[in-house]
Amino acid sequence: MAVFQRRFPGIAVKYTRRSSEPMVQLVEAERRANRVSFDVLNLTEPNDVVRWIKQGFLAAVPLPDTDKMLPDTFDPGGLFAAMSVTPMLGIANSKVLKPNEMPKSLKELVTDPKWKGKVAISRPVRGGTSSGALMNVVNAVGRGFLQGRERPRYPAHARQ
Repeated sequence: MAVFQRRFPGIAVKYTRRSSEPMVQLVEAERRANRVSFDVLNLTEPNDVVRWIKQGFLAAVPLPDTDKMLPDTFDPGGLFAAMSVTPMLGIANSKVLKPNEMPKSLKELVTDPKWKGKVAISRPVRGGTSSGALMNVVNAVGRGFLQGRERPRYPAHARQ
């Protein structure tokens, strides 16, 4: 904020820090009251951004330096841009698998039957990197991967 305010001294800045879910709740409450108190929003939950784009809630803003950005980290229409990229790593049990037995790609990991029942990810409905991980799977193997799959069964306390 200090750098921004030095560069643009005539623009007042108010910073609100909340995790994604409470921030989304705040934005939704403002929408219901027909007011918006933010110009820039930083969320780790892509689902809400996708929904807001479909609803026409977000305004397009020209994005500088997109020629220097990684593909798929910004919207060419100016509706969003990544502020950071979080590396996500696969972890394998080296007591069970030798290096030459590891899957060679994400696609292999989710499509080869030998890995069925042996892969764990956090719940994608949690948002943030959890949903990002599922989006990477979809990008690797296509949306058809999600169709016809059994829905995981979670204990009652985890469904709330």
